[in-house]
Amino acid sequence: MTIKHVALLIVSLSLFSLQAHAYSSSVLYLKYDESNGEEDVIDQVAGQVYSIRHVNNPPERVPGVTGNALRTDGYSTWLSGDLSVSVSDQMTLSTWIALESYPSTEEGNHQASSLIHATGEDDFNLGIDTYGNWWFHVYIGGQARTVFAPEPFPLYAWTHVAATVDAGTVTLYINGVEQASQSFPATDIQLPTNGELVVGRSSNPQISFGVFEVNAISAAYDETAIEDVAVSQAELKSRYEAHRFTPWQSALVVPDTRFADDHLRPRYHPLPPANWTNEPHGLVEHDGRFHMFYQRTPNGPYKWMMHWGHMFSDDLVSWTNTKDAFYPKENTGGQSGLGSKGIWSGDVVMDNGWAHAFYTTVNYDGDFNPGVAWATSNDGNLERWTQYGGIIDKNDPNPGNVLDLRDPYVWHSDGRWHMIIGAATQNGGGLEYYHTTHLGDGYWERSSAGFTSIPYASMDPGSAIWEMPVFEYLGTVNGVDKYVLVVSPIGGSMQKNSTPFIRSKYWTGTWQVDGQGVGQFVPDYDQPKNLDVLHGHLSPTIARRNGELVAIGIVDERTNSQMQNDLGWAHTFSLPVEWRLLDDGETLGQRPLTELESLRTHEARNLAGNLSIDSDTSLDFGSAQVELLIELDPNSTGNQYGFYVAASPDMQEVTRIYYDGEDLIIDKSNMSQYAGMEESGVYVGSYDEVAFGEPETFRVYIDHSVIAVFINDKAAFHHRIYPSRKDSVQVGLIADGGTTTFTSVQAFPLQGADNDGLMYDFEGDLNGWTPTGDAFSSLDVADDSCYWVECYPFERNGNFHVWGFKDGGDDQLGELQSPTFELGGDGTVGLLIGGGDNLNNLYVALIGGDSGLELDRVTGTDSEALSYRELDGSACVGQSCYLKAVDDATGGWGHLNLDAVQVPLARPAPAALPVEVRVFDFESGDLTGWTAYGDAFSVADVSDDACYWIECFSFDREGDYHLWGFKDGGDDLTGELHSDTFTLSGDGLIDVLISGGADINNQYLALMDAEFDIELDRITGNDSETLVEKQLNGRDSVGRPVYLKAVDNSTGGWGHLNLDYIRAPVVPD
Repeated sequence: MTIKHVALLIVSLSLFSLQAHAYSSSVLYLKYDESNGEEDVIDQVAGQVYSIRHVNNPPERVPGVTGNALRTDGYSTWLSGDLSVSVSDQMTLSTWIALESYPSTEEGNHQASSLIHATGEDDFNLGIDTYGNWWFHVYIGGQARTVFAPEPFPLYAWTHVAATVDAGTVTLYINGVEQASQSFPATDIQLPTNGELVVGRSSNPQISFGVFEVNAISAAYDETAIEDVAVSQAELKSRYEAHRFTPWQSALVVPDTRFADDHLRPRYHPLPPANWTNEPHGLVEHDGRFHMFYQRTPNGPYKWMMHWGHMFSDDLVSWTNTKDAFYPKENTGGQSGLGSKGIWSGDVVMDNGWAHAFYTTVNYDGDFNPGVAWATSNDGNLERWTQYGGIIDKNDPNPGNVLDLRDPYVWHSDGRWHMIIGAATQNGGGLEYYHTTHLGDGYWERSSAGFTSIPYASMDPGSAIWEMPVFEYLGTVNGVDKYVLVVSPIGGSMQKNSTPFIRSKYWTGTWQVDGQGVGQFVPDYDQPKNLDVLHGHLSPTIARRNGELVAIGIVDERTNSQMQNDLGWAHTFSLPVEWRLLDDGETLGQRPLTELESLRTHEARNLAGNLSIDSDTSLDFGSAQVELLIELDPNSTGNQYGFYVAASPDMQEVTRIYYDGEDLIIDKSNMSQYAGMEESGVYVGSYDEVAFGEPETFRVYIDHSVIAVFINDKAAFHHRIYPSRKDSVQVGLIADGGTTTFTSVQAFPLQGADNDGLMYDFEGDLNGWTPTGDAFSSLDVADDSCYWVECYPFERNGNFHVWGFKDGGDDQLGELQSPTFELGGDGTVGLLIGGGDNLNNLYVALIGGDSGLELDRVTGTDSEALSYRELDGSACVGQSCYLKAVDDATGGWGHLNLDAVQVPLARPAPAALPVEVRVFDFESGDLTGWTAYGDAFSVADVSDDACYWIECFSFDREGDYHLWGFKDGGDDLTGELHSDTFTLSGDGLIDVLISGGADINNQYLALMDAEFDIELDRITGNDSETLVEKQLNGRDSVGRPVYLKAVDNSTGGWGHLNLDYIRAPVVPD
């Protein structure tokens, strides 16, 4: 693009740190620039100390608009302190804030929250409610005065908000733009004299279930100020412009430090960044990438005001969380069914490049309480959605006396779209069935027949409602196409923690279709089969990968509310599992997705081979993050056999899993010493040996508090375990009632799915480690694969390792120090170590780089063979650390062996795109950088006229030229004008001077996605020639190629557009 006026402003991260002092008129100024973990914030004006209230983790700082910002978590973190300031008849309250979500509240008992408030007799409150409505309340002349903003508060952006009072006039601003103003009698302002300033907490906290504070704020705050003047709009705009391009993403990422010391939080299972989640749903492939949506409360570990969270993955293993797709909205503007009580589960399907989302909507007013709502997106990232509100109402039609419905599932077959919805009927759980030939019109017809050929009452296991239905083709047996129907019955007699358990169940069967494409499922049997051998996993969402069905469900908590509140998160998703039809044609088989092997950090650790035992046997291995492959001889087994996990060294904590010839048993009676366990007994699951075969292979995935077990790659279960001790990581084998022969036991340490890892593998050199003394040198890097004359294997990774004995034997002393690194994940460093067993003089230690303090150490095993060990670096997450191998021992076993040191690295902050402001100002005197179509726009419309009409009213343009659509041809011409393509950057907001006709349908300037040619936003004129400032919103398309499109499809009066001084934040060419 060739534009005369470009690159007015280039923003870099260094610019964000320039303004580090209080405003000159400040009576209070909070900078939040202290280090991460600091509990106090200092008022830069008076030196007053404000304290950060927090629960289990240190107070968090994140990148702000200048330096650091305060991160609040939405339920347990806020700032408060004594407020002692005074003003006269003028004041300004302002702050920068990046808001992740609107505050939650209890259903039917809404309590608003506060971005900032002061307590006391003459309080003030910058308030906000669960729908984003916001206001400012202040005392003027002894009277409480409140002004409300007309539009919801912005989300997912650094926003500068201000409230000014000037001689009785209260004005609200967003980013320097006035939002609302109201005048009251001009008298002095009263502020509390013995109150507190509170940031991030409601002025009326709401405690739910006696545990959860549900209406606090999840956000990042920077530069909070009270001034004793009414700051001008020009100054507020200037403050905003100085930092408008600050990226919000790094401010709202949950820091690694929040859960670094949480030994229960899973590391490679998919789950949200924090807080509460429930069923995943809507798993769909779009442009080669998988998107998964899920139930979410972004403000805390509790279930109120449900959102649709959103994450995506290229391989179904490593997931990236992104902005929520849907959240509760008030039913306004003639729409209903927008989910004023919450947005619940549903499904997403693709049709001709468009994503269609169908979700359960629950509302306070109007219809659709509950109902099914509909939204569409053709955005490549599935982040921009158009919501149409409700399309199916529980009560209309309702000839089947449906008591409740939820969780639509949609698929296409036989020339028709089909939707089943979980339902509560007069006789228990069931389904509603709708169909249509065209997704785009929002009309669905209810089937007059039931979805199944068998009455629901004959199929139901005793529930009140079936949730999360899934229906898919499963495979072909003897030329017959077989399908599977999966549901999760709840309520009625179904129980979470005792039989009959709430769990997913399924039927196989055939799909019979009439001449119109309307179908009916014919089950192979009345009563369903259990999806998993043991309870603990339910409600899978499914998609096809390379033609194969892949499912991901929820593995829900088995702890009480207080423990969930203490941890700060609740529930996780399962690993991706492949489904297939087994040989009997009536059983669903499950096996782990092959791509999970990408998580392995080390080659197989061989723990046992052809080991015959008749009692519990410990294995020399321990990890809370590992894959085990246990194989045995089915012809050589005792009455009971299996394995145990999460065992403490003294066996005070242990979880036992074994087969007794008929049932699979998980014994959790000694699982944990925590209070708050919902399950701590022995649980039995029926095992179908005819369908699955006698157990001879157990593939076990341990991920801290989650365990997934696959038996013969056919049967499966997922369960929660809660060891209270960090050293409860040992594994072992179980045998009783005879001898069991385990032919092979292998362990594969696994890395976190979202962590970049650093592997020191010593493949030919010391990998940048620095030796001191004589014990370690490059000559110790050995390619020997075995030791001693018998040639016992070193059990190393790759082709090299450090063999401390090789160069100089046992009598040398020294150290070997790694380069420094910033530790991430949960801080667990995995390594292979051998050599002497001497924890005092022969060890590998993890050292805090800033403090120099040792965090943990491990030693060898008096063997040359390398064994897997772990170092606990949770106290150093987010900090600079290094590793140090120490050899202060001589004589027998006076050396160390080392290999495959796996270090989880801190996640880098999301990269900020480079930014320059590109100006389209027509100062070239022509249409350089634009392409005209039709007749409405031409070079002759680029005008140097400074005024219009005989009175010479000013155009209020910028510079010497602007585009005057009337100049060449008047109002009767039509056409379009397209800019060159550019990559949007910064905040994605494009400022425009526009005038001419006010016809948003036929006369407008649009921002277009260049790849998909979809419209992102549009603005129109003002029925005037005078140019006015307006803005195109491209926040959700930052980083994407876009272009501008001016459209004139109008004739007659005001049938033209005028444009000038368009300022777009772009990635430099």
